Amino acid sequence: MCKLILDTLEEKNPRSKTQGSILHIAACYNYQKLFEFVFHQVQEKNPVGGYSFRLRHGLRFEWGAQNSDHWTPLHYSVANGHYEVSKLIVDEIEIKNPKTPSGWTPLHCASKVKLCQLILEQVIDKNRETMYGETPLSLAAKSGNVEKFKLFLDLSEDKNPRRKIGCGFTPFDYAVRHGHLPICKIIVEVLSKNLSKDELLQTVAKVSRQAGPGSKEFRPERLTQGESSKEVLAWLDNLEFGLRL
Repeated sequence: MCKLILDTLEEKNPRSKTQGSILHIAACYNYQKLFEFVFHQVQEKNPVGGYSFRLRHGLRFEWGAQNSDHWTPLHYSVANGHYEVSKLIVDEIEIKNPKTPSGWTPLHCASKVKLCQLILEQVIDKNRETMYGETPLSLAAKSGNVEKFKLFLDLSEDKNPRRKIGCGFTPFDYAVRHGHLPICKIIVEVLSKNLSKDELLQTVAKVSRQAGPGSKEFRPERLTQGESSKEVLAWLDNLEFGLRL
């Protein structure tokens, strides 16, 4: 049915009023046959633009005239974990890791290591910053994506880089604030190989007491509520106590 309709249209990848095209929607929801059909009929394989939807991991992005940050179909496909659609796009486009006006790339959005590797094999800048100073490494720490974090940690010379713009958080800050204990442990294990005991203590102490926005003290404000947050707090206290001995 879609083929019959599209065959009658002069524009094979029509857009909605909110800038979303057939390729964006098909890439987002993994409508693979529809995507392939349209993809092979258009010259612009990875157009800029987007549309409103909720990613499977719960983040919401609004697209339209009020948003200056426009994703491509590749951003949508990697964010939602669709390898076949992503590979089809990457194999055909010239710029393998396209960025939005604010600097978001598919590597920032990718939800699976396999999708990151698909792009990393073909780009030089592997841990690019957004205009806000966010990198794939810091966002993996923030979201708790352990395998993605390990991948970008191996690629990063600085194992706990501080965000250069805005709040100045490190991956350790993000992991602590969002209650991701496995990532916290990975960071400390890596840092312990390069830092003295005193330097590591300073790093841990700074993270555990750093002031958060709108709060006089960081400790009561830094974590979302939940068992994982309590576990991180207890682990941090024990770690700091041990380092002070």
